[in-house]
Amino acid sequence: MDLDYEKDLEINKDKLDEECAKQPNLYMAYAKAAAEAKKEFDFAWERVKVIKAKLIKEAKGTAQEKEAYYRDHPDHQKAKKAKDEAEYNYNILNGAVFAFSQRKTMIEMMVKLWAGEYFSTPIPERVPRKKLEEEKERRARGKIRTKRRVD
Repeated sequence: MDLDYEKDLEINKDKLDEECAKQPNLYMAYAKAAAEAKKEFDFAWERVKVIKAKLIKEAKGTAQEKEAYYRDHPDHQKAKKAKDEAEYNYNILNGAVFAFSQRKTMIEMMVKLWAGEYFSTPIPERVPRKKLEEEKERRARGKIRTKRRVD
């Protein structure tokens, strides 16, 4: 499964039922990807430490000379770069997992807004809240009067 967190984080307010249904699978996909990225980061970090220890063993001189030797060595630099990339990838995916927790909360809020008919009618700009409430009450009274008679 290709992960595109920017696309996957989007919420279609017109299909909240579908968004609710796919949320757990999206969250789990990103949680698994973050766990895999953490595993890769841990492996890369361990690789840096092993290479560092090996290079320190083969270096000669003072502690400062040994440090300079391993830090400048291409094997150490390559391993350090791989570790940094793995750490970056893990941080991005870990952030995405947090964002999917936020997405869940936003879906819940949007469902509440939908239930409160927030999305049902456009609200004109700068209309006072009292006037909107009066209009809503008037409409509600009108709906009661339009009930059919049963003969």
